[in-house]
Amino acid sequence: MLLDAGSTPPSRLVPSACPWLPATRSKYGAVKVYAVGLYIDSGRAASALKPYVGVPAGKLGAPFFKALQTGKFGKTLLLQFHRSVAAETVATAMKDSLASRLGAAALDKFKAALLVALASGSVAKGATISFACKGDSLSIAAGSSSQSLRDKSLCPAFFDVYVGAKPISPAAKEGIAKGFAKLYQS
Repeated sequence: MLLDAGSTPPSRLVPSACPWLPATRSKYGAVKVYAVGLYIDSGRAASALKPYVGVPAGKLGAPFFKALQTGKFGKTLLLQFHRSVAAETVATAMKDSLASRLGAAALDKFKAALLVALASGSVAKGATISFACKGDSLSIAAGSSSQSLRDKSLCPAFFDVYVGAKPISPAAKEGIAKGFAKLYQS
């Protein structure tokens, strides 16, 4: 069992075909930039996700992903980078992914907080960034640096990027479904 950044309840990694890196996000074609892992507070998520326990991955549709996206339980997306990337590049790409989902003020606050969390100026190969949602709070942690934002639209928008109707990586969304189905077989 692992703990979310900044919280004490136990969380479980939702696995997929890869033992601990559920999906890989590619940018610019064939370049693998980072792997995505989803952690959920399994105790608090139990009631919201109970209807989906024992459901095969291929049958976990839009209602399941909406429950993941909007559920009030703690959840964390962990990105582990396959290569070094400049902090500004990461922050701009994340902001662009959120652009159709958030207003300008929220986007600017998100990007500024992410850049503060990425204080070193780059994300090294093998480094991780976690995006933890709990209630209306989004916490961003990279190494020993972290930032928190309070905005009720941020967490649902951030998770929509990965599990919404038009995810940036369909493979990541599929990996999350496969991992959940494997972890929560009846």
